[in-house]
This record gives sequence, C-alpha cells and structure tokens, in this order.
Amino acid sequence: MSAAKPFSGLSMSVFTAFGWAGETAALEFALGQLDTFIHTLQTKLSRDAQRMFPVCGLDTEGQTVYLAVSEAIDREPHIRFAARPAHFELRLSINNRTALLRGLKSAEPDSVLWHRHVSELGPEWSLHVQQVQVDEENGEITSYQDIFKDTLDKWDLDASTAATSRTLFLNGDPRWLAPWHIYRRWRADPISMMGDKLVGIMAQEVEKLIPVVTRFAPPLKPVATRRNSGRTPRTNTPQAHVPDVIPAPLSNGTAEQPSQFTYIAELKPLHIRKGFINLTAEHWPFFADSPRTGTRKVTLYYNGKYDKETAVWRLQPEETARVVLGEKVQSWFAKAFDGRTQIKVTATKLPKDEIQINLSVVE
Repeated sequence: MSAAKPFSGLSMSVFTAFGWAGETAALEFALGQLDTFIHTLQTKLSRDAQRMFPVCGLDTEGQTVYLAVSEAIDREPHIRFAARPAHFELRLSINNRTALLRGLKSAEPDSVLWHRHVSELGPEWSLHVQQVQVDEENGEITSYQDIFKDTLDKWDLDASTAATSRTLFLNGDPRWLAPWHIYRRWRADPISMMGDKLVGIMAQEVEKLIPVVTRFAPPLKPVATRRNSGRTPRTNTPQAHVPDVIPAPLSNGTAEQPSQFTYIAELKPLHIRKGFINLTAEHWPFFADSPRTGTRKVTLYYNGKYDKETAVWRLQPEETARVVLGEKVQSWFAKAFDGRTQIKVTATKLPKDEIQINLSVVE
C-alpha cells in the first residue's frame, strides 16, 4: 500500500475496528488509515531520521505499521505503531542477536551515557528486557523470564548497568536471546482527537529514540557531497546530526584528569535543609574550566529525573567543591535523605564538555 490521500488523523473508528471480530470492511479501513499515517510520518521526520529509517510500511498479519532500518525488518532495530480499542502504542524493538551484540558492546563501557539515552525518554515510557530460550535444533523460542519490565522512572543506573552486562552475556550464548523493547502508550480517545497533528507529535517521539537506535543499527553511510563548482554555496540551517558511527566510549582518563569519580559524602541536617553536598578540595579540579572558574553548571540525575539547574561551587579559601542543588531537586533531597548521614555522588564527564552527577542512597 501507499499513501493515496492526505492524512487527516486516526478517528475512533480506526481503534474500535481492531476489537470487532469478523468485521473485514472495518478492519481494512483501519489498516488503510494506519498505512497513510506511517507514510506521512516517514516524510515528516528529519533528514537524519529518514536516513536511519528509510523503510516504512504496513504489516497486515501483525496489524501494525512500521519504520525500519532495512527491508529485513526484524534483523535491525525497528519501530511499530499499533492501534487497539483502548490505546495507541509506539514500540522500538531490537530482537536480532547481531544487532543486540553490536549495541550492547558499545553500551557496556559507556554506562552513564547509555543509561541517559534510555532514561531521559521520561517516566511515560516503559522498558521490557526479556530472556528467552532458543532451541538449538529447530530455533524455536520459549519465554524464560523478564530481566526488567517497568516504567523508566524505575530504570536507575545500577539496573541499567546490570541488565546491559547480563544481556550482553546472554546474547553471546546461542542457547539464549535477550531482546530489548522500549515503548509508550497513549489512550485511544485523545489520539483520535488530534487529527493531522498526530504526525508531528509522533515524529518528535521517534526523534527521541535516535540515540538508542544509533547504537544498535549499522553505521550510516556518509552523505555524498557535491564538488565545488565555483559558485558561492548556500547557507542552510543546521539540523540535529545523527552520527555515522557509534561514538567511542568515554576513556578511563588519567590520574591527573579522570573521566569519573565516586565519593561518599557526609550529610548533616544543615546540608539537607539548605540543599547542598560538600565534596573535597581534591574534587574541584574535575569541575574547573580554568584556574579562575568559580562555578560549574552540571546535569544532575536523581529519582529518575534530570535537572539542569544544579551547579558545583568552589568555596574559598579551602578550594572545596560544593554541589548546590537546583530548586526542583531540593524538596526531593530533603525527603529522601531525612535522617541519613551519607550520600553517594558519582560524577562523569560526557561529550560536549558536559558533566553529569548521579545521586544515590548509601545502603
């Protein structure tokens, strides 16, 4: 199928059609509307996302539509949209062994940034990491257990690190397979009222998944550039770039310039009330841009959320580093650490000169 008419939205009749047994005409209409939706959506993606997902279409057997990295849909990461009587679902699936090993080998040594690529999607999203058993004789797959199945506000760094390491091991064993599924659901009735605006909204959701997809998909071929014809080139507005290759993991740094440190800080009632955490003088050089730097903005990860208002201050005259929490973090901090005397602080240098701090409870 191809999109013959302009997309005008998914009416409620599209969703209810999938709950009517034997209503062939209603089902064909619904599938036709979904097909129009996916072809329209593919044209509205950014140029980089179109390069990542050059294939789209209708799966009549599964009653879904898809964006795919290749014509062999299940061999690479792919996104499916499904309309059902009660909900509308977007699901990214990576269930091919080669693709899984490609992405997980990249993710394991890059644990902080990998966790962020997933968790930053937000608590409205869910993650399902499975372990399935593979019959070595006939290839039949049998469900064994769930490694993780919950919303992303439960997906902390420890859970991410453990699941990544475990599934990397399992996918290297022909007796097992550990696919990953990231998905979000919306209630059907609000979706049916969006009209043609649905395409723009879903395009934004697809763009959010590109950092995850990039790790598991084959490297994109470089875009061919035209030779200089002597004319003055036109100036185009730059677009968000999807890297042609998976970024190299963060280095381990050196003794003088580490890329990460973990510190157990002492907490006093005053610290909790005022919303700050004292580090040491040895920690300040990690944050300093220059010898004259007095503060450094950081990204703070806490309780499944990210905060951009937190900063690290240099306190004179001892040159002590102090983490001053953003306003939104302080109320959580006061409740989560009331009565506690220690907190675990993990600071990591990320690409583009960014530093992320993770806060966690000391068990």
